Amino acid sequence: MSETEKAYWAGFIDAEGAIGITKQKNEKHVLGFAYTPYASVTNTNLKILELLKQRFGGRIHKHNSKTFKNGKDLYIWYINAKSMKEFIYTIEPYLKMKKEQAQIICNYIHKRSQYYKSYVPKIFWEIAEQAYQRLKVLNKRGIA
Repeated sequence: MSETEKAYWAGFIDAEGAIGITKQKNEKHVLGFAYTPYASVTNTNLKILELLKQRFGGRIHKHNSKTFKNGKDLYIWYINAKSMKEFIYTIEPYLKMKKEQAQIICNYIHKRSQYYKSYVPKIFWEIAEQAYQRLKVLNKRGIA
């Protein structure tokens, strides 16, 4: 992928996307919930989301409950887990508005990769919760 294309996708995510961590209930997990980094874009232009999926993976689904004000359908591109690492490391150097979110995710992915899947020390979960809380603040909608 060219540097120009990387910068293009970073600009698109800066303008149209979201980068964060979900915290979901998970009965199988030791803590009763799990943290998952993600990036997403909600848009009426299915073609651009298909290009994003072709380049980085992820999935697209039609938003069932809403249409845009002009009557167009809304679509959501979403990426998480393994594909997220390549995606975030590719666009992070070019981000402007969501650079801090991307850096938090890069740090989270790096720290998580240091532990075996079956054993993760308490300190990591504290780091994960801090990342989750910071991203909630950064991603809050409305006037800052």
